[in-house]
Amino acid sequence: MLLIYDKFADKSDLEAGRKIKCVLKHVVSCVRSRKINGLYELEIQSVIDDDIKNYVREKNIIKSPSGQFYIIYWYQYNSNTQLVTIKAKHIFYYLAARPVIHHERDDMECYWSIRAILEDYPQPEGFIKYDFYVASHIEGRKSWNYWGKQQAYAILGDPNSLVNLYGGEIYRDNFYFSIESKMEHSRENAFLIRDGWNTTGITCTVDDSNTTTTIDAYDNGGNFFQGAIGPGTIPYSTQKILTFSYSDMSQLSSDAYSFWQSNQNPARSFDVQLASIRNTNKESPWMEL
Repeated sequence: MLLIYDKFADKSDLEAGRKIKCVLKHVVSCVRSRKINGLYELEIQSVIDDDIKNYVREKNIIKSPSGQFYIIYWYQYNSNTQLVTIKAKHIFYYLAARPVIHHERDDMECYWSIRAILEDYPQPEGFIKYDFYVASHIEGRKSWNYWGKQQAYAILGDPNSLVNLYGGEIYRDNFYFSIESKMEHSRENAFLIRDGWNTTGITCTVDDSNTTTTIDAYDNGGNFFQGAIGPGTIPYSTQKILTFSYSDMSQLSSDAYSFWQSNQNPARSFDVQLASIRNTNKESPWMEL
């Protein structure tokens, strides 16, 4: 059974089963992809119904049959097949939507490095407060500098993330994760699991992966521009760091603002596929369009 929760559900709501918006009743396929130090996603195909239309939204949360939580970041409706395709990242990647961090540490063990990344930055306005439990028994001290890197990518991103720096593997289980020399519960190294079942117009695609609501822009003369806050309907703040190089520094604010204008909302695209209706009496209106 696949459940959809409201994007404003907090940790206690999710764990207690509160703020459930709907049950996906007509799932055609459900595929989980998992890679030790990276991908951990859910891809679902379901028949379009009223619940789907109302509650498949960016940042809403899906609970999989295994009890894991995933945040929707992409979906696509297909009117020809009457199916919607949904892509969602594991809730661990919620960290990636938080503002960038600007600090460094010297001579720290892996566990305390994780805690420093998670705790040394104030909770941004508009974020749901999720506390993550972490563990690591990797020995050895390392130094690092994560200026301008988002939190999830400071932990697992390539090439200088904590996972690579300390030589560990990450394990994710909802609000708990660990970095150990060998991933918890694993029997192999660096594998990719795909499990589930698959089946075999007009399409609408909504992509939230590059949405930007605030920006900090700099140029090579040391000038700084603070980006605008996005529309109030966006519940999460995603911050970008931009660097421009000019011979004329006067362009910084206009270029930074243009970037924000073009990225403040999720990307939407529409595709009318004529092949399925060509040579029929349904073709003419679409050819005119």
